[in-house]
Amino acid sequence: MLARREREVPAPALGFEDLFDTFFNGWGDRRRFVAPALPPMRIWQDDEAFYVQAEVPGFDMDDLEILVQGRQLTLRGNRRFDLPEGAHELHNELRLGSFERSLQLPQPVDSEHVGAELSRGLLEVRLPKESAHRPRKIKIRSR
Repeated sequence: MLARREREVPAPALGFEDLFDTFFNGWGDRRRFVAPALPPMRIWQDDEAFYVQAEVPGFDMDDLEILVQGRQLTLRGNRRFDLPEGAHELHNELRLGSFERSLQLPQPVDSEHVGAELSRGLLEVRLPKESAHRPRKIKIRSR
């Protein structure tokens, strides 16, 4: 039986750019680093509707806008924090500013009956499917 011997390969020397990327992005190849889409979403469906949950911590209802047209859902938001007069920011890791996310749903929705709720930083949107596109159970009669 032949034994396979592993040999250690020295790690490549890190340049300044690599150290910067490692510090701010974690270990790994920066070419594979992809910033997450914001806000993060969860989408599912049943026979009646599509459902979208989006994490929007720190947003008020007045900061958010939901647009529906045909099969397209667009979420927009704008969050900003004003510093008190005379204050100077020393550090900030909060995501400020605006976002816009659009997605195409598999079927058109009934935009007149879309509903949304915001609770504890979680936006939940219910998008009823157009009745022509909903599955219909057909009753079978006997002769």
